[in-house]
Amino acid sequence: MTQKIKIIGVGNDYRSDDAVGLVAVRELKTDSSGSITTLESSGEATSLLQMWGDADVAVIIDAVKSGKPPGTIHRIDTASAPIPDAMTAFSSHSLGVTEAIALQKELRGVLPRIILYGIEGVRFELGGDLSEPVSRSIPRLIAMVRKDIAALVGS
Repeated sequence: MTQKIKIIGVGNDYRSDDAVGLVAVRELKTDSSGSITTLESSGEATSLLQMWGDADVAVIIDAVKSGKPPGTIHRIDTASAPIPDAMTAFSSHSLGVTEAIALQKELRGVLPRIILYGIEGVRFELGGDLSEPVSRSIPRLIAMVRKDIAALVGS
């Protein structure tokens, strides 16, 4: 059985490192096929619910600020581990990924399998490009997501 996979890049193009999810998903867009869809999101919780609603697996890429070194890539498979509190303390979105997950559990009781990639950012002010550490992390991030997708498609 083919799994329906959605790769969702979360962010804001105008807030420096907050754009990393969007930058990554645009590169992954070339990987889209019948069972794999790439989407861009501002991170608003109800929008995320709609985007991943019919997916078997949702891969979400977003900037985080948990105190780890800039460019650090966090990978959390929410089927086997909760999102650490340190990663939920910062969000440029009023209600974001963590809140969307909680809301879906409350409203529907069931979630797709969610794999969250959080890239540790350093700059979130208006304007500006991605910081150097975040830019350098993108090729490794893309490789990690592609490896996850290959394993999911092969299973």
